Amino acid sequence: MSEKEQKKFFTIQNMGYLTVMGVLFLILGLIISTQTKKHILAERSLLPVERQLNGLVALLKETQSKKAELEKQVTKLRQKERIINREALSEDRFKTLYQIAGLTTASGEGIIIKLEDRNTKKILKSTDLLDNDGLIHSDDLLKIVNELKAAGAKAIAINNQRLVTISEISTAGNSILVNQARLNPPYVIRAIGPIKMMISALKMRGGIVEYLEVFGIKVSIETKTNIKIPAYNKPLA
Repeated sequence: MSEKEQKKFFTIQNMGYLTVMGVLFLILGLIISTQTKKHILAERSLLPVERQLNGLVALLKETQSKKAELEKQVTKLRQKERIINREALSEDRFKTLYQIAGLTTASGEGIIIKLEDRNTKKILKSTDLLDNDGLIHSDDLLKIVNELKAAGAKAIAINNQRLVTISEISTAGNSILVNQARLNPPYVIRAIGPIKMMISALKMRGGIVEYLEVFGIKVSIETKTNIKIPAYNKPLA
C-alpha cells in the first residue's frame, strides 16, 4: 500500500471514530438533558404540594380561632338569655308562682272537714297504733289529703298548717306532726277547689269518710264560698 493510500485509510478511520464518538456524546447529552428536565419537573411538582400544606395549616388555625370566638359569643348570648328570661317574669307571674308553691295566702270557695276521735279523752297507747280503735292517725289525714288533691284542690291546710310539696304528715306519740308542728284533735281540714268534686271524692261508696265512720270517727263537711288558707311559714330547706 502506497503512502498516499495509507493516509487516506487513516483519514477514513479517524472520521469513523469521530463520528462514533460524536454520536456517543450526543446520546450522553440527551440522557443528561432528560434527567435534568425530570429533576426540575420533580422540584416544581413538589412546590405546589408544600404550598397546599402550608395553606391548609393556615386555614386550620384560622378555623380554630373562629371557633373559639364563636364559642365566646354563644356563652355571652346564653348569659343574656338567662337575664332576659328572669326579667321577663312579671310581678303577676311571680305572684302566681308563689301561690302555686303555697307561699302566699289563698282564698276561694271550698269545703271545711272536721274530724274528731270517737273518744277524745282516751289516751293513745302503743298497741292502738296497730288497730284503728276510733282514733285519728296520720294515715287517715294523708288519705283525705290525697283524695282532695285528686279532686282538684288548689290549697289545703290542716289546723292552719298549709300543705306544700315538702310537707310531711306523721304520727308522734299522742299527736300528729304536720310541717313539724304538733297537732291534736279535732283536726280541721280546709280545702279550696271544686266543691262538688271534692265532696264526691270523700263520700264515695267505700271511700275514706265511710271507712272512718265505721270506726266511730266523727266526720263533718261544710261548704263555704270564701275560705282563707294561710301561707306556708316554715323554712323551705
